[in-house]
Amino acid sequence: MKKNEEFERKSPHFLKSACLALCLVGYGGSVAYAESSYANSTLLTVQMSGRSIKDVFSYIEKNSEFIFVYHGSNIDVNRKVNVDVTDRSVENILHQMFDGTDIEYLVNDRQIIVRRKQAVEKSIPVPGVQQEKKIIVTGNVKDANGEPLIGVNVIIKGTTKGTVTDVNGNFSLSDVSPKAVISVSYIGYQTLDIPAKEEIKIVLKEDSEALDEVVVIGYGVQKKADLSGAIATVPTKVLENRPVLNVGQALQGSVANMNVTIGSGQATDSPSFNIRGTTSLNGGDPLIVIDGVVSSAGELNRMTPTDIGSISVLKDAASAAIYGSRAAFGVILVTTKTAGQEKLTINYNNNFALRKLTSMADVITDPYMVASTRNTMSYPWYNLYNADQLAYAKKVSEDPSVSPYYLNPDGTYSYFGSTDWFDEAYKDLSFSTNHTVDISGKTDKLNYYFSANYNFQDGMVKYGTDKFNRYNLRSKS
Repeated sequence: MKKNEEFERKSPHFLKSACLALCLVGYGGSVAYAESSYANSTLLTVQMSGRSIKDVFSYIEKNSEFIFVYHGSNIDVNRKVNVDVTDRSVENILHQMFDGTDIEYLVNDRQIIVRRKQAVEKSIPVPGVQQEKKIIVTGNVKDANGEPLIGVNVIIKGTTKGTVTDVNGNFSLSDVSPKAVISVSYIGYQTLDIPAKEEIKIVLKEDSEALDEVVVIGYGVQKKADLSGAIATVPTKVLENRPVLNVGQALQGSVANMNVTIGSGQATDSPSFNIRGTTSLNGGDPLIVIDGVVSSAGELNRMTPTDIGSISVLKDAASAAIYGSRAAFGVILVTTKTAGQEKLTINYNNNFALRKLTSMADVITDPYMVASTRNTMSYPWYNLYNADQLAYAKKVSEDPSVSPYYLNPDGTYSYFGSTDWFDEAYKDLSFSTNHTVDISGKTDKLNYYFSANYNFQDGMVKYGTDKFNRYNLRSKS
């Protein structure tokens, strides 16, 4: 299937959501813009001169989570445009591209629907000629299973006047000639032509040929994949702004139903992943795919978090239809960054952090209380301390200047000190830092990305060497 002949996205679920978004677009308007926190908060820098509309679309998709939907036969995606903006919203970029043209667009969260403006025909009365009485056509569109179809195109055949069905499959057309023919069309279903009347009940049949053209991309998927099922996308800012040692720690708490187990907590320990809980006697680790190559949790955790361009988590077992039985416990799709600008770009990122133990035990250090508690716990089998030893422990408790060593009659010593051994073994705070620099750029023949990372983490143990240093180098072209 060629992209210029059918919609860019081929997932049936995506197409339905796209059609639902079309319900929000009024015919004849120049711009339709739905409120979206992502669209409002995402700023892009685009510097492209003499490039096609399709190239600009591809660039925006690669450097954001936006997805374009358009019909190639209605839009000239090869038309050359000049776009030069810095830190501007996608609405501003599209306004530059299509201002003064017959193209309109809808920004609905991360979906951008682009189409030609729909003109509304108006009848012009002619003096002395009796005007035909118009009717209002209302109706409902369902599929063969009785489910309402959302976003179905309903137009008066031979004109550009029309509408789309709402969430319940209902539609309404005013000022319709009784002699008109209503054409009903929907992606994946056979087009149906019906004579106009005031109330119409329509059942559309699936078009098997159109359904055969729907494809699902396997390892080539790079973001929120063209797959059916539960999919979650992790924003790159989650990975960049957390002062963590590895990707596993950065992903902790970022995706619903994905559990990250840190393990021993050692700097060299690799966190493990689990989606939807333990579903097998063997555990059930998700399949991890990095840039189209099957990898491991250890390889993912050794990556520099800022090198990651996007992460998509496929939660349900539907992904096993593409990746095989290894994907039965979910899939984590990872793509690394590529050059975002045509000119040479250098980025430097760092963070500094102080850590402390969050679950330290509240230690009792009073010598007399410790000795008495030990005797109580050992009763009735034996007593660790006799009356003379308890009396000495109480004396040490009341006067810390008294020696904690008690000389027993047999020549041995009993210790009644008040040392907090947890405090002796662990630091109150430890320091860690992370530094990353990357260089990227692209020309007509070369696209390059190079990054270097240094990570240092000081341990929590006071005595002995407990320091971790990691150096990462990564290149991509």
